[in-house]
Amino acid sequence: MKKQYALELFGGTVKALAEALHVTPCAVSQWGENLPPLRAYQVDELIRNGKAVPPKVSSSGVASA
Repeated sequence: MKKQYALELFGGTVKALAEALHVTPCAVSQWGENLPPLRAYQVDELIRNGKAVPPKVSSSGVASA
């Protein structure tokens, strides 16, 4: 999972993503372009449980809020 996508799920801030995953913003900042596998799984579970809502994608392939 791309880090940018995960950020968008939680309002676009490192702080919000960090709080959702119970880690520090510093930890999130150290991740590269992709989330570590277990963090990606954690985000997927939050989506599945309704704690995060994926952005809608239009027919042109552009995400909207």
